[in-house]
Amino acid sequence: PPMYPSARVLQLDAGILDGELFSLLKQQLSDAFHLLGPKSFSYNLHPELWSLILKLILFCGTTLKTGSSYGYRLQNLKLSDTRGRVISKRLRYVLLAAIIAQYLFEKAESYLYSMNEIQTREGSKAMQSLKQFVFRFRSHFLKVASDSVKTAGLFNFVSFLIQGRYSSLLHRVLGIVATPLNPDLLKFNGDNVSFEFQNRQLVWNVMTEFLVFVIPLLHVRKWRRLIFSMFKRASGARAAESSTTRFSSLPVSQCAMCIETAEITSIKTGTTQITNPHATNCGHVFCYICLVTRKNAVDNGSELAELCPRCSAKIVSFKEYGEEVDDAAARAAAITVDYKDNESVADD
Repeated sequence: PPMYPSARVLQLDAGILDGELFSLLKQQLSDAFHLLGPKSFSYNLHPELWSLILKLILFCGTTLKTGSSYGYRLQNLKLSDTRGRVISKRLRYVLLAAIIAQYLFEKAESYLYSMNEIQTREGSKAMQSLKQFVFRFRSHFLKVASDSVKTAGLFNFVSFLIQGRYSSLLHRVLGIVATPLNPDLLKFNGDNVSFEFQNRQLVWNVMTEFLVFVIPLLHVRKWRRLIFSMFKRASGARAAESSTTRFSSLPVSQCAMCIETAEITSIKTGTTQITNPHATNCGHVFCYICLVTRKNAVDNGSELAELCPRCSAKIVSFKEYGEEVDDAAARAAAITVDYKDNESVADD
């Protein structure tokens, strides 16, 4: 019977899943051994060797045993030969040898790039001439080999998109194709792609990228203050009823902010008399230092600091307490410091 190729999306997804599985295990391996000191075979000194060992473990546990990798099995695929049968033991060992060959090529490439001219003078004359020849043309050889493999891989990928077979260059060379692992599952969904799932995934990715771009541009404190003010406006009537606080009956010569700060910080103060009195927009008098401290707290995002301790009104502005405020008791009991007195003390 004719053997139809599996869906291209399933084959590509299978390769991506295998790569993600390897990346996750490699990251866990790195986290587990990165605290070990520099030893002969530590992960920090030989990460490529540990990557090879991890690849061999994954390959022996999946493809070498069942003829299908973990990602292929999740996509209901298996590696088959041109006749549609599961790949033989010989092909599995060839794939195993290809993993080792890739590691050896990377090590040889690293060795050639690290070779210096002094090393070419060691050994016999024939070995010296060979080393000098390789040293002279190493960049050219490696570039030609890399470009050739990349070009062949590009043509193979274009052919794969057209024909739907041989998702990798190695599979084309060995004649390995991906076929359904359980053909009965194709009766329910076939090779069709769930466009609803794709659309949902695309929308979610776009929203995530948009949020990642926009959130750093937003001023979190301003938004928090705006939301808090909206809640305050919604509960305006209830807030108007609760204009009386526990500091409403406090003597006018006492600073309610000093008392409130002392209670919060649990620091005993020598006096709570108003020093350098300033009047707020609601008509209550407090210390200048207390008002400035509250203003800095509001600028740093504290919404509760902008409320008056005596009437719970929002403190919008304040000015120096003067004659226009008819509050003789607070004026008489307040401790004021005149600017001229400060100058005379400094001169002394």
